[in-house]
Amino acid sequence: MMKWIGAVLIVVAVAGVYAWWSGMLGQFGIAGPAQMQNAEEADNQAAGGQAPASDLPTATTDTSTAAIEQDTAALDVQLQALQNDSASVDTSLNDAAVPQEY
Repeated sequence: MMKWIGAVLIVVAVAGVYAWWSGMLGQFGIAGPAQMQNAEEADNQAAGGQAPASDLPTATTDTSTAAIEQDTAALDVQLQALQNDSASVDTSLNDAAVPQEY
């Protein structure tokens, strides 16, 4: 009897996964992978040809030597902060455990 119940549960689970994957559940308001991909493509098309935002202090169209030097200095500051963070993580990973009393 238990084998039959297990077999029925497996068949129902496989059928449910197939229905979700194929998009048959879309008519009931449940989004499958195909619908999620279409939504992402629509979002990407809505964004259009917009250039990604830059974290650098100069405009993306400024190609002067001063702008390049300013951007290089900003990158150096960010890389130094990254190096400090990395050193802190390394220190914490190499930290010895402190014995505790119960």
